[in-house]
Amino acid sequence: MKLRQLTIHNIKNLDVELPTQSSIGISGWSGSGKSSLCRAVADEAIKRLVTILPKSQYSFAFPDLVRTNFGALKCGDLPCIEFLDNQPATSNARSTVGTHTFLFKEIRAYFARATGQPSAFFSFNTPLGWCVACKGRGSLRGVPCASCKGSRYAPLVGEFRVSLGGKQIEISTANGLSLAEVLSFASELELSDAGKKVAQNAVDLGIGYLGLDRTVNTLSGGEFTRLLLAEHLGLSTRMLFILDEPGLGLDEKTTNQLLRRVAELGQQNQLWIVDHSQQVLSATEYQLHFGPGSGNDGGCLVKETTVVPPVVPQRGKPPGTTLEFGKLHCRNIALDNLHLPTGVIVAITGESGSGKTTLMRDLIAPRLQERLGTGGFTFIGQGRSKAVTSLSTLATFLGITASLRSIARTKRQPCTFCHGTGESDGATECEWCMGTGMDPEFYRTLVWNGLSVRELLERPIAEIIGAFNAATRERATLDFLVRLGAGYLSLGRKVRTLSTGEFQRVHLARELAAEHTGGQGRIFLLDEPSRGLSQNFLNTFAVSLRELVNTNGSTVYLVEHNAYLLDCADFVVDFGGRKPQVTTLEVLDHEAWAARRHTDTLPDAPVLHSQLASERGISIAATSPAGRHETWEAATREFEAGLLRTLTPTARWIYGTEGSP
Repeated sequence: MKLRQLTIHNIKNLDVELPTQSSIGISGWSGSGKSSLCRAVADEAIKRLVTILPKSQYSFAFPDLVRTNFGALKCGDLPCIEFLDNQPATSNARSTVGTHTFLFKEIRAYFARATGQPSAFFSFNTPLGWCVACKGRGSLRGVPCASCKGSRYAPLVGEFRVSLGGKQIEISTANGLSLAEVLSFASELELSDAGKKVAQNAVDLGIGYLGLDRTVNTLSGGEFTRLLLAEHLGLSTRMLFILDEPGLGLDEKTTNQLLRRVAELGQQNQLWIVDHSQQVLSATEYQLHFGPGSGNDGGCLVKETTVVPPVVPQRGKPPGTTLEFGKLHCRNIALDNLHLPTGVIVAITGESGSGKTTLMRDLIAPRLQERLGTGGFTFIGQGRSKAVTSLSTLATFLGITASLRSIARTKRQPCTFCHGTGESDGATECEWCMGTGMDPEFYRTLVWNGLSVRELLERPIAEIIGAFNAATRERATLDFLVRLGAGYLSLGRKVRTLSTGEFQRVHLARELAAEHTGGQGRIFLLDEPSRGLSQNFLNTFAVSLRELVNTNGSTVYLVEHNAYLLDCADFVVDFGGRKPQVTTLEVLDHEAWAARRHTDTLPDAPVLHSQLASERGISIAATSPAGRHETWEAATREFEAGLLRTLTPTARWIYGTEGSP
């Protein structure tokens, strides 16, 4: 693969030839250019694929891919690329484990054949089958719908039953099967070979306990990563798979097991692994190191990544009052009560799938929200905010645009050409306002040290931070970003272009800065905050958390596997391995937990051999016109049900899981 003059964000005119017969590990500090490289080549490969599709039939599904990326035009020999970046393709409550994997579509087809009804009749995503009250969502304002009792289906659908495991069941019961149960009933359900493989992969990857009706946006990072892999293992060939932090949300033992399955993916595909973990990177055959630093100090290939040692901040004062939570019941959590200390850092850890996220996000967070409100409790999860759109910038996400208007002493006016959308013809960037959606006159206003508003938005935050009053929330937010090593970002940067680690720091800065500017005693619940952060930024992050606790009297609850952040905690709640039911949990101070901590000697991670197999020449699909037509139709169906649906959320909706009957 030849990358020539690749230019994106802090990568400028990168020239490199990469092997196609080796797995590649990509390392570097957060913001050094790792994700930028991967996203650029993946988007360019998809763009080139889309350009050969019939425009009238497919191109409307890919408006974001119409724009030419001039920084990647000279990249050559790009294969078909799938970028598995740990982010659910949708936050839609209709997207479930069953629809995402296509397994539920096969089960609906089985019901249709057995009952003589159309497949759409058994879909909770169509008016034919959904409950009229909740329209197939199963709940109204977070409460199970009374009309369907949360089943998502109209009463008539439940009257049609099929035989499974010696019992007569309705479709809602089938929708409640776990992936392991689906595998055990594979023959009765008449699953395709591909369906059986996905179910088998899920069980082998340790997520067989997930129910088909589990909504995708409730999965932890580790569960979603393995679900994606289950859909591809043994089913994809001659592709490049880029895995972004595959060990995210996994303990070391589970990560090793995952790598052994990922090795199977490399038998007929090439693997790129983006990670900070030496456990993961050491499994690759060839390595790229970005650096030497982040932002403007990164974007270059270096001989090795600078190693920063972990530094644990000094522990603070004793805990404050204790919060009591009773009757905690959800999925495998069955706790009568739980007492959590306040005024300290508490880490919640354990194997992936043990119940950590269910306990803290689905049970504790709603209770705290109800008790304390938004002013006293903040939850920072793994996903990106639903409010993030294609036009969202750091300035809008951080709530700084009003401050910019104040500095400019003028009102923000929408662009008269695109009416504030930032786009022309629904796809290309508006040339008049350069995609900002605002009146260009506003951006030409000189506001600070001879710089215009536009220049304030384009310059690194560290250079223009003086334009904001020191006593404001906006200044505190930007100060926090600089401390976390993200001062190289600009306020005009589109949020969707941020790497995982960059977005994590921006989100943390937005929420935590409010506590530094007068708020006292808030409770923060952070789900895998180490996501995307290299050790140098983890060090400054830990110091900031300790200051929140010691100076502001805040409380921090962390759902984490990262060994360093566990060492920084005052108390630890350790789930251990996955259990069918969690009925008791101990809250141990750090010393007691460390004394009990059981560390297994792990076997070495497997070497991830991979190769990008290629085929040359022409094969004759069929000799007769009818045969060629049939072959073409079959290939089209396979393409739409496979690769096409993965390219964009719009294509997934049309050709894949969420909307198709």
